[in-house]
Amino acid sequence: MALHPIYVIFGFLGSLGLIVLGFQMFNSRLLLSFGSAIRNRLGEVDDSPVKAGLTGAALTGSLKSYTGLMALLMSQANAARITGEASIAVALGAVVGQLVPMWILGALGFAGSLSDWALPAMALAVPVYFSQRRRVSRLGHLLVSLLIILLGLFLLKRLIPQS
Repeated sequence: MALHPIYVIFGFLGSLGLIVLGFQMFNSRLLLSFGSAIRNRLGEVDDSPVKAGLTGAALTGSLKSYTGLMALLMSQANAARITGEASIAVALGAVVGQLVPMWILGALGFAGSLSDWALPAMALAVPVYFSQRRRVSRLGHLLVSLLIILLGLFLLKRLIPQS
């Protein structure tokens, strides 16, 4: 079944808009919630490239946000709080921290797409988002922004014809 071109164009733009909105929300909430702790940790990596790489892998693995860490890393490098060599080592470690969990999930046989779980997970995350407790609410903001990204990916996937 062919979709009308106007539907495809606006669907594509709307899906991309959700993805960009989700990334923006996620990065801003991540910086608000954990920014000072991450900045302090990034400031301590100048003495060893190995330490910097391990820091990048650990931060990306624990935060699940390569983009958020790169934004923080660029701001630290621009403010001259971290050297160029250390920032490259942190960035390479961040790539490792992003890929290793994917390899583990693939080796354990977890197949399918996370975007298929976006709407059911959103039903669980929205009450957390509106929690009165600050820490719980911050976690809810992170979850909802991540789920908005996955929802955008899900909608984008539906627009692409399956062959």
